[in-house]
Amino acid sequence: MLKLSSEDLRKRREHLKNQYGFTIEEQRYVARRKPNFLLYDKDENKGIASLSDLLTGKYGFSQELVRTLVLKYPQVLGKSKSSIEHFFD
Repeated sequence: MLKLSSEDLRKRREHLKNQYGFTIEEQRYVARRKPNFLLYDKDENKGIASLSDLLTGKYGFSQELVRTLVLKYPQVLGKSKSSIEHFFD
């Protein structure tokens, strides 16, 4: 189970809003499907940070498109960089 203090949760939500553009409602939606969504940018090989870096850097996607992809398919957050590259290459 995810255990964060209310202050840590507020900081994580603010970070996701500022860095990736997720509203509070969108964060709740994704977190219901991927409960560790708030921590997914901690792992360098998977999660929102690596997904965003890979898709915006290597493939030229906009941050808005990455956000839409995560909202539509939250399970993509659990994929490693290599599996995502394999899909797009």
